[in-house]
Amino acid sequence: MKLIIVESPGKIKKIQAAVGNTYKVLASLGHIVDLAKGGQYNMGIDLKNFTPKYVIQEDKRQTYSDILDAANSSDEIFLATDDDREGNAIAWHIKQRLAGITVPIHRVKFKEINKVEILKGLKNIGIIDEDLFKAQESRRLLDRICGFTTSPYVSKVFGNNLSAGRVQSAALKLIADREEQIDQFVPEKFWTIDVKLEKNKEKFAAKYDSKLTDETKAKLIYGKFKNTSTYEVSSVVFDDKKEFPQAPLITSTLQQFCASTYKLTPSDTMAAAQKLYEGGLITYHRTDSLRTGEEPMEELRKFIKASDFPLATKTVVYKNKDAAQDAHECIRPSDISVSDISSEITDSNAKKVYKAVYDHFMMSQMAPAVFSTVKIILTSEQDKDCQVKINGKMLKDKGYLSYSGKIPTGSLPSLNKGDILDLDIKDISFQEKKTNPPPRYNMSSFGKELVDLGIGRPATLAEISNKIENRHYVEKNSNDVYVPTDLGKKVSTKLSKFFKFVDAHYTAKMEAELDQIAEGKLDNKKVLHSFWDELEQQLAEAYKEMNVPMCPKCNSPLRELTNKSNNEKFFGCSGYPACKFTKSKESK
Repeated sequence: MKLIIVESPGKIKKIQAAVGNTYKVLASLGHIVDLAKGGQYNMGIDLKNFTPKYVIQEDKRQTYSDILDAANSSDEIFLATDDDREGNAIAWHIKQRLAGITVPIHRVKFKEINKVEILKGLKNIGIIDEDLFKAQESRRLLDRICGFTTSPYVSKVFGNNLSAGRVQSAALKLIADREEQIDQFVPEKFWTIDVKLEKNKEKFAAKYDSKLTDETKAKLIYGKFKNTSTYEVSSVVFDDKKEFPQAPLITSTLQQFCASTYKLTPSDTMAAAQKLYEGGLITYHRTDSLRTGEEPMEELRKFIKASDFPLATKTVVYKNKDAAQDAHECIRPSDISVSDISSEITDSNAKKVYKAVYDHFMMSQMAPAVFSTVKIILTSEQDKDCQVKINGKMLKDKGYLSYSGKIPTGSLPSLNKGDILDLDIKDISFQEKKTNPPPRYNMSSFGKELVDLGIGRPATLAEISNKIENRHYVEKNSNDVYVPTDLGKKVSTKLSKFFKFVDAHYTAKMEAELDQIAEGKLDNKKVLHSFWDELEQQLAEAYKEMNVPMCPKCNSPLRELTNKSNNEKFFGCSGYPACKFTKSKESK
């Protein structure tokens, strides 16, 4: 008997059917271990050499026992967890816990959950990617070090059971800073002049194109317009503009699209995508890469051509903006011929997510839409300062829009150079307007901002949003946008005063360093040392402001405790039991 270990139980049925009775398929249900508690700050990490201590999670003891029993009776073991940082870390920890097993333990990867890819994956035996594991472990340690040291500080300042975190606090600061920008925004006035010019009883809307921010000048120009009556077309410029389809979806753009189109939260989108992946309907849904494999690309282009949709002349190659993880392809349908999954999935969210994935992948290799555009300049015969423009746009070639069905209407103004148009004074509009403050973030724009700034990773966006909402640092108003609470504003302000990790650029730099660890270009221990050295100093400054004494041995804050035998107050190190320093309250 051979044993295959995957992460999710949702994959078991399809994999078992693909491999037959000579294999047994078990799921680890995610990570079977977690960081232990204890030691300095109770974080389970030796801060001298950054060695973590792991323990089997209480709710995974039976799972681990089942895996161990099956491993002991197997001839060969295949670790088929997902091919990303988390998946490699899960495989690494399982292998560590099976150290006493003498049968071969292999690392395999399933690109898709279907028979062809499963059997192909079992033939391509590999090893656990140690660099991806180190990147995952480094992130986990950074987050715990940051959270376990700064959360007690926040609770001490605000008197609640609150938390801070390396990524969540940076995300909170974005929302709090945006709210402050809105509060401090001073609108600026500007003026617009719009006219309707007539030719042969047909009217054409035109606008004065210069920016009017000075009221005196604006009124002067408006007065000139009131003294004009005829305009000549002085310039007509035609052009063709191509509108290209969007790229195939990746994790971040999937979440953004589903938030803006279907109002799905990142959590809902990822849960639906997980069902689709486990059901063999889409490829792996946690990816930063826009790449498509050669074989599915060829199948897609053949399918588009056979379906009589306009195919792009050449294969369109989409490139990532930066060095994205390229372990996976873009998110695409496993079978491009399957456009309707109603017989496979009843979940409404999953259907919406599948449609988003399918449509984006289909259109990504279609020809662009082509628009005929025209820019017309008209100048008053009475006053050359009175010049207006007309822009026109008309669809010339549907291209990929023939698939989307979103066909825009519009026509080009029938005007030629030298034409004369009339202006009636009643057709002049002079308006005072004001600039608007920057908008608050909604789910889609917030996710895009986090990705653009390099804070966190697409797969963690749902967790970030949930965390700051659950802590009551932010809430969504009736317009479904994020608004910081008073508590959220205060926490963000206080953290920003002392801690670098709340700055978006600092957090983005940390994410870039994690990427470098994953690529084997940076030593993870150096990154951890550097982060802790800075954070420890920042903690000392923060507690100093509160007049909280610090431990002379380990620089952790001292806590006021009570001796149970005599009820006398004394100070004890918060790093207990790793540090057992104490002193009486009276001593200096």
